Amino acid sequence: MLIRIKKRVFFCILLISALYLLVIFPVWKLISLNITTLSNNLTHTTEKTQYLQKLPSYHSTPQPIITHGTLQTKDHWQPVNNRGDKIRVFSAYYDLRDKPKVRVVGAAPFQQRVPLYCLLWYNGTIARRVLAVQTLIHENWKMKYTAIYFDCSLLPKWSTPDSVSIASDVNDTSPGNFLPVHVPPLSQKNGKFSICVKPFHYNYNNFVQLAEFIEFYRIMGVEFFTFYNHSLGPEVESLLKIYKDVEVLPWQLDIESQKEIRTENMFAALNDCILRNRNLYEYQVIVDVDEYIIPHHDQDKNLVDLMNRLKQPYEESFYVGVYCFKNAFFYLEWPDDATVSKLPVQLLTQLKTTRTKKTWPRDHRSKCIVRGTDVTIMGNHQAWVISNGKRSSIVPSEVALLHHYRVCEYGGHDCINSAESQTDRTAHFWQAELVDRVTKILIASHLSVSGDN
Repeated sequence: MLIRIKKRVFFCILLISALYLLVIFPVWKLISLNITTLSNNLTHTTEKTQYLQKLPSYHSTPQPIITHGTLQTKDHWQPVNNRGDKIRVFSAYYDLRDKPKVRVVGAAPFQQRVPLYCLLWYNGTIARRVLAVQTLIHENWKMKYTAIYFDCSLLPKWSTPDSVSIASDVNDTSPGNFLPVHVPPLSQKNGKFSICVKPFHYNYNNFVQLAEFIEFYRIMGVEFFTFYNHSLGPEVESLLKIYKDVEVLPWQLDIESQKEIRTENMFAALNDCILRNRNLYEYQVIVDVDEYIIPHHDQDKNLVDLMNRLKQPYEESFYVGVYCFKNAFFYLEWPDDATVSKLPVQLLTQLKTTRTKKTWPRDHRSKCIVRGTDVTIMGNHQAWVISNGKRSSIVPSEVALLHHYRVCEYGGHDCINSAESQTDRTAHFWQAELVDRVTKILIASHLSVSGDN
């Protein structure tokens, strides 16, 4: 009898153990796993929100320095409150590429940069604060300061802020800068071509050269010009006032050019210009005022014809975002073309027809026409970062060439003796119209056709 009882007890224990192992334990593990996963997800979401927003929604009353009533109508350089090296900001753009963000164009130390924060303004109130992601713009030239982007990430559910400030203190309620956010228009583009030029400096006053530059590119089909004024002479200022298709932005940056930063922070200007015009014009032409991208194919009369030709072979196999053109120097030390000595106005593209036989390879002295919507970081002679896997292409010199009118590089005049040369009168095709246009615009500006001040 006792033995039977022991067997039954043993059997019950065995049955309960099996039930626990087969049913109760797996169910508990599943419940525990779900609870842990949920907890981790909540933690990750909280960390992500804290990274993007940094603080809960924060409302403060704007200080008088940044009230809308005193806001300048044009973008301009503004300081970031910071105890160390200078940090400056110029403009802000809403950018949907990769992910929604506000991209701020600025200047900052090349090394030892401090954390910065974006203060996002909605209806005159700081509503959100996010960490500013700092991206160097290439070509620093080993100087103390560099052009830079400050990117302010936005969650998809957030609306676009009206303005943004960059601050070194996340709790700052009175930042030293206030940047209206440029939002790309939803309507159709204004046109096909705009031009971007590095900042004018050293009281630039060569009004005949600038009139020739603007009028030639207008013949080529360019519809808008963006210039940056570090310092201009009086005659050039008078000339620019005549044009309705020219924008001149102030560029007074208190960082010493060529000693602390490269050429008036030119790389900030070029990238600002692309951001400013990318949704208004299909292409941005990146050149200096002594450089002309000129079609060399007989059937191409302007940049519209040229780009239509380039699209056919290049874009059938892959999408091109950047077209770069080989450089040839038309050195000013070479003698003038005797066939144009009697023109009423002296124009470089007509006087100088001797050029180097050598054309410089890709990324060396080349200049580019870019689709601004495809370019993230632009340099002087090449695009450093192109969006979405798009490509850069070098245009054959028999199709188009960059005519560069300048004195010998590096000082002296040895270049005209050492460089193999040839005659190139391609630009004479547009001579009659160009001379007429430049003469009329100089007279309208009350400036001397001879070029005398």
